Amino acid sequence: MAYCTKFELKACGVFIHRGKLLLVRAKGHMFYFLPGGHIEFREQAKDTLKREMKEEFGIGVRSATQIGIVENAYKENNVWHHELIIVFLATLAKAPGDPIEPHLESALIEPKKLSTLDLRPHTLRNALVTWRRNGKVFFSTQMGRK
Repeated sequence: MAYCTKFELKACGVFIHRGKLLLVRAKGHMFYFLPGGHIEFREQAKDTLKREMKEEFGIGVRSATQIGIVENAYKENNVWHHELIIVFLATLAKAPGDPIEPHLESALIEPKKLSTLDLRPHTLRNALVTWRRNGKVFFSTQMGRK
């Protein structure tokens, strides 16, 4: 049986506001992800993060420093997704409100709860837990089963 594949290049941000981590999820879903999105052709990853935050929250990004890369593969609706995610520690120009995009909702979570949270991909969650302890740039890979 043949299956479809999709390669995705993304940029996302670790935004800490008043000591809490900004997370996003699709309404009706239980799992979270970091704010950000797909990198467009010839767009720098940092610029993607800035564009996505404007589109999703209407907020500018003041600064962004790359802290890691995550490679992940997963199967959804019989389609394999292989994603490379460039992760930034970033600051917002102002406090985050609710997302502009109607299919999204946000939450501010205490970073110490990160290890028990359903943050996807899980390899990113695990890398962030380690990064919080040691502050070292990370590269983490998790490939789903074929």
